Amino acid sequence: GASHSRGTRTRYITAVPCSGPSDSSQGTGVRGVQGPGLRLLLLNARSVINKAPLVRDLILDEEADLVCVAETWLGPEGGVPLSEMCPTGFQVLHQPQCQGRGGGVAVIIRTSLNPRRIPAPEIVGCESLLLRLDLRVQ
Repeated sequence: GASHSRGTRTRYITAVPCSGPSDSSQGTGVRGVQGPGLRLLLLNARSVINKAPLVRDLILDEEADLVCVAETWLGPEGGVPLSEMCPTGFQVLHQPQCQGRGGGVAVIIRTSLNPRRIPAPEIVGCESLLLRLDLRVQ
């Protein structure tokens, strides 16, 4: 298989920086998000089977707290890629594809946020995850 070396890989997954809310009284109208918050990433993986180390490294490189992954392309069995995507101190929750090819969503999240999965309404042809997080400062 393809070799992977952190820091020397071709970047198939790229983080896109986002600004905070605009404030027209401050020159450019763009300012950073104030106060404590979460660093979030959203990825459309189009299969994590061969990309799990890339996803893990992106989480570490970007110091993300919560990562939403669309199109995992994994079935109910999950598999090795789920654990390979998960850095130390994180856990992964997965909703597999319902049927056929494609689909599947995952959330990779810091365990310190105490994620709890809560029931989500079932929508035909759509996978979803609904979580409750503990955002209190500890």
